[in-house]
Amino acid sequence: MLKGMLRVRPASFSGRVYRVEGAYNDPMPVQKPRPPIMIVRGAARG
Repeated sequence: MLKGMLRVRPASFSGRVYRVEGAYNDPMPVQKPRPPIMIVRGAARG
């Protein structure tokens, strides 16, 4: 869904678990094809 919102306006998605219709992302990113998407996970110390 996030990739779609960074490419088209409005974006829609229909999956097995959830559905989004007419989602907007303003302002649109300047970087092409899109900014990098990073997912960070922390770990418990010890």
